Amino acid sequence: MTRSQKPGSEPMATRRRARPPAKRPATARPTARVSESEQRFRAIFANAATAIAITDWEGGFELCNPAYCALLGYGEDELRHLHFESLVHPEDLAANVAENQRLKQGECSFFVIENRYVHKQGHVVWVQKFVSTLPDSRGRPAHVLALVTDITERRRAAAALRESEERLRVVLRAARCGAWDWDVERDDAWWSDELCDMWGFPRGERVPSDKALAAIHPDDLGEIRAAMEEAARTGVDLRCEFRVRRADGSEVWLSSYGRLTPHPLGRSTRMVGISVDVTARKRAEHEARESEHRLHAFFEHSSVVAWMKDEVGRYVFMSRVLERRLGIPRESWRGMSDFDLFPVEVAEQFRRHDRVVLEAGRAIEIVEEEVTPDRGRVSWLNSKFPYTSASGERFVGGLGVDVSERIRATEQLRDREARLTAILETAAEAILTLHVDGRIDSVNPATEKLFGYAAGELVGESITRLVTAPANPLALGAAAGTRLLEDWVSAHGPVDREVTGRHRDGRLIALAVSAAALREHQAVVAMFRDLTRQKELEAEVLDIAALEQGRLGQELHDDLAQELTGIRLLAGALAKRVAGREEEALAAKVMETVARAQQRVRAIARGLVPLAVEPETLPDALEELVARAAEQSAVECRFERQEDVRVRDGIVATHLLKIAQEALHNAIRHARPRHVWVRLGAEGGHLMLSVRDDGDGFPAGDDGGAGLGLKLMRDRAGVIGAHLAVESRPGDGTRVSCVVADGARGG
Repeated sequence: MTRSQKPGSEPMATRRRARPPAKRPATARPTARVSESEQRFRAIFANAATAIAITDWEGGFELCNPAYCALLGYGEDELRHLHFESLVHPEDLAANVAENQRLKQGECSFFVIENRYVHKQGHVVWVQKFVSTLPDSRGRPAHVLALVTDITERRRAAAALRESEERLRVVLRAARCGAWDWDVERDDAWWSDELCDMWGFPRGERVPSDKALAAIHPDDLGEIRAAMEEAARTGVDLRCEFRVRRADGSEVWLSSYGRLTPHPLGRSTRMVGISVDVTARKRAEHEARESEHRLHAFFEHSSVVAWMKDEVGRYVFMSRVLERRLGIPRESWRGMSDFDLFPVEVAEQFRRHDRVVLEAGRAIEIVEEEVTPDRGRVSWLNSKFPYTSASGERFVGGLGVDVSERIRATEQLRDREARLTAILETAAEAILTLHVDGRIDSVNPATEKLFGYAAGELVGESITRLVTAPANPLALGAAAGTRLLEDWVSAHGPVDREVTGRHRDGRLIALAVSAAALREHQAVVAMFRDLTRQKELEAEVLDIAALEQGRLGQELHDDLAQELTGIRLLAGALAKRVAGREEEALAAKVMETVARAQQRVRAIARGLVPLAVEPETLPDALEELVARAAEQSAVECRFERQEDVRVRDGIVATHLLKIAQEALHNAIRHARPRHVWVRLGAEGGHLMLSVRDDGDGFPAGDDGGAGLGLKLMRDRAGVIGAHLAVESRPGDGTRVSCVVADGARGG
């Protein structure tokens, strides 16, 4: 911080009109006067409070007074061996050197600068220096004079003031406060930046009172004017809360406090104060009032009863619902206790539980009972809690709900659960409850018997441990069990399926399952029935049917076929007798018709006679079946076989041949195909038979006109534990596939 004087001009302190020098008496002695002047200068120099130093142009000290030495802590002899640059703080040195250069080059006659010196003890001393030149005897600048004033304390005070102002600004910002200073008489106001932000005015703007009043909410304006007039008239402090509408349309609540400052000449015309943004508090107060209104409405219209009693049991609050239940006029209960309102045994119960709450200092939830003349025993689920007021008084509050009906319903539910448990325990079917993720929650004794596991071994396990698949053997394993579970959960009603179960000893069990999802409980209930005996009976029925078919076939072959042969021979003899006559053509036609009937009867007989199929001859029998079908129809039929397919046993081979025969017959008779493909193969130990055509097909859910045949095929598949599937779409043909689990055997 510097000031400088250009050459040829004088400091303002020395600008006086020059007067002609006084004439010296002829008898004056110049030498004596110079000596006297020099003594006065030295006295002033030595005793001056201002630090004075004289240096040469290079910065070497020539003369320093005691005040200068005391300022820096050096003796005069020490300073003579120092350069002035070594005393200046490094950060201020460049500015000092620059000003000295300007002084030396005659660009200025003096300069004033503030800089830091480094004291001999190492601490910093702030100074203000007035630096000028000293001429020699011929008037030429020969020396540099520095008058130095210690301003350390002034600088500290200024820094402390800035720090204090900054702290005040931080506090005002943190407290959401703004400060203001209003000259009432001149209507001139200073607002802090924070206050301008609150009102939505540009920072630094001078805000007259009319502009401020225009921004205040109209509903609050009258109160503000009255408060301002009272403060001006009586000198009381200004206190008010009001809303401000900002230019952006938002609204804030402010709380303002102002005080008139005393004026030494009389009436005060200046007021200073602060304004605080209380929007959040006002909103909280509004929400608290709204909450109180809602709570009051809740207690007015809810079936929940509420109360509060003091430490000795006297009521200090009671909801309207409780008043109505007790039949007490409003507020007449105040000061009463339970013993004034209830029978002794009920009052003692309430009081006993109140003491538990007060002694434990925590809330409890308890069922308390009351006996009323009209309803009998009433059960209340009461939540009681302790409360201590600001003055230290202790209270017991409570909320109660009539749970009489709930308790009665719970008891009825327990009775139903007991009956249901008895049914489950004695049921012949295996009944399980499952979580939707497939974990078993519970099983009944029939489940233990069916699968060979104890209940403790199954609870928490996956259903795939018991149900390995739907009836499709290719879907064995956990993934198939998961898909089955998904079917149960996604269905909108009970689901009936035939599935394959696995006993603890590893054997497979044919099962019928009926399952339903309990969506509200995220659970599934499944009931399993063992189909083993049913499958055995179905096999017996099929065997009996096969025997009866064989008998019918044999009778057709032995009786009807022979009769047709005889008719054909007679027709031939007749044709010879009428040869050359008109009846010859008719006789030939009779012979042709009888021959076709004879072939048809023989074909039916062959179809009815049980086929004796051995495991190793099944491929050849299928091939013969396909070839015969091709001969007897206009459909191109093909048989495909996988090499080295070996069937488990003759029963499986026989039923597969019958299934293929029925499927092939249905396709040719009903689907009007051009081609039919029959294939026999194996995969993973499972035997697979398929019959596919390119005929009309039929919609899903339809049997394509072959309902009885499809049922017979399903029955035969069930006998050998196979999975039969029919896939068809209109115009896209039909595919019948039968998969026998473990139906193939190794070589």
